[in-house]
Amino acid sequence: GRWPEQMSELREMVEAAGIEGLSLEYWSPAPFWKANGAYVGTNKLTNLLRCFGPDFANDPVYHGDTNRFFKDFAAALVRDIQYLRERKLPVKFWGLQNEPRAWSVGADYSRCVYTPAQYDRAFSAVAPAIRQFDPKIEIIADSWELDCIAAVLRDPARRSLVDALVLHHIGSDANQVLTQVPALRAKYGNDKPMFQNE
Repeated sequence: GRWPEQMSELREMVEAAGIEGLSLEYWSPAPFWKANGAYVGTNKLTNLLRCFGPDFANDPVYHGDTNRFFKDFAAALVRDIQYLRERKLPVKFWGLQNEPRAWSVGADYSRCVYTPAQYDRAFSAVAPAIRQFDPKIEIIADSWELDCIAAVLRDPARRSLVDALVLHHIGSDANQVLTQVPALRAKYGNDKPMFQNE
């Protein structure tokens, strides 16, 4: 928790609202996992996962070992779920990254950015660990055009790792869904729920 009462306050909110559980979706992983060592940052070369940073080959911990990095990263994200559960906070949904392509310029906020190839690699390394830990947690993937999760959706062996797709229509006319959703359904199929979470 960020303050001593945060977890008990969240538990009180969940219980009072009667919701099924939390949607654990990262805006940024902890600084240890980032190339810039921070939650925030506007530098496109370093505000991403540590293993995708420009000098990962010389990383003092991982020495360029991407497989070891992802094994440790997946274990850490499972521990995040365990931490919440130990504080009686159920997790209903899990998502690797909120708006993974958000390279916004200007006001800085906690985030981590991915190219579609980077997201594919990270998701494919971490989602199986989440699924193995608790198959009942619904794994979500989000973007604006679903381009970051596209490779997973097209792969029959990995498609089942995605339970729902999240679309964001920030600053757009609500009528956008009338054309965007059918287009995405035609492209990726009708078997995954789509919803807006922001």
